[in-house]
Amino acid sequence: MLNAASGATRIVSVLALAGVVLSSCFHDDSTDPGDESLVVGGFVASPLGARYADGAEDTLETIDGLALSPLSVHVERIYAEDGRGVSSPQDDSAYIESVLRTSTGRFVVNYVIDSERTSVDFEMSGLDSYDSLFGDATHDNHAYGFQVYRDLGSADDPAPRDYVATARFFTFERRPGVSPFDGTVYELFGTYGLRTRPENLSPLGSASYEGNVFGNLWDIDDPNRSTGLDLLRGMLALDANLDSGEISGEVSNLSRFDYGAENRAWEDLAETISIEIGSGSIEQGRFTAAWEGRDSGDTPAEDSVRGFTGDMLGEFYGPAGEEVGGVWRGHRDATATTPEQLINGFFSAGREPETGP
Repeated sequence: MLNAASGATRIVSVLALAGVVLSSCFHDDSTDPGDESLVVGGFVASPLGARYADGAEDTLETIDGLALSPLSVHVERIYAEDGRGVSSPQDDSAYIESVLRTSTGRFVVNYVIDSERTSVDFEMSGLDSYDSLFGDATHDNHAYGFQVYRDLGSADDPAPRDYVATARFFTFERRPGVSPFDGTVYELFGTYGLRTRPENLSPLGSASYEGNVFGNLWDIDDPNRSTGLDLLRGMLALDANLDSGEISGEVSNLSRFDYGAENRAWEDLAETISIEIGSGSIEQGRFTAAWEGRDSGDTPAEDSVRGFTGDMLGEFYGPAGEEVGGVWRGHRDATATTPEQLINGFFSAGREPETGP
């Protein structure tokens, strides 16, 4: 039985990651959450105890009935008569405490919104989008949604994960006279899975990971889904040095899905555009890094990530660091042709095989 949600919060700078602090609210073989959530530079680490993969047989497909603790990041989309906007608060006003899959294929998700926990039971159905599952439900005049992505790759380049899942969540009030465009909508991104014990990472020395990033881009003064929300995806490459505790990388092959376009479809961005990941540190099986949008060409701001800066928080998954996953967030000031914007999303990647001499 999960304990009542606590209003206590610890806030830590994302670039001053303290592994001891970060790991202190995650403990092995725990079924009860700690007494406080942990806010790390706008990300929230659930207070529920960590679950570890101790063998190749410990995968997401074999853990029915086991609650997993996510990393999550959220945005608030405000709709009101006197204005509207979107923000990404650096607090735990909204986070996902746990995700559990039952033996019948249903999912139970614990949302914590403004210190109130709601446990929602989802019956899932398949979607073509990224080989994902989706469920929605209504509880106490609020609508809830949950989409778990089983594969962030493509038909030509599949990227299934055995130990980490990426997911998005939403909730808003639904009662007579209230619609998703009247009130506050919480949208959350998260990753969860079977983590790597820190002591099992040391033997790796160094490791390279390749995978995918996915995110939503908002104009903060216009959160209407048809005009102020684009999707962004790209190919992720990370290099982790487990000896020195450093991590860096890049996101390339970026593409965008523009909800405002007449022909809604994925559009490749210029090859000169990328995201540089640096200033990263690894502690106790977790890592943080800062990132910056780059463009070596002269692409207009509306078609580029140049000017965006942000952070990411991730974890290693699998018995020996076979996978990584996490959440990312960013911001860009207004330019001459674009409004002030936010990006929030998730990522996952698999370890590349070692190459011999």
